[in-house]
Amino acid sequence: MAAGRDASDPPRPVFVLRGHTAEVSAARFDPSGTRLLTGDAGGELRLWDLEMRRPLATLARAHDGRVLGAHADA
Repeated sequence: MAAGRDASDPPRPVFVLRGHTAEVSAARFDPSGTRLLTGDAGGELRLWDLEMRRPLATLARAHDGRVLGAHADA
């Protein structure tokens, strides 16, 4: 536990990825843990580079409606 934190304190994010304009409804890490695939309520998909903390690709209207699941391979 980090110094100065109480065990009952909720965990804090290390960083926040910004870009989706609709609620994120699906997320999946790739097997290496360096990329994240996210999908939102508007049907947009984003592939994130977690080391650079930026999107590698964005597919607007990739799905008709809310993205409910995602799968990421190496």
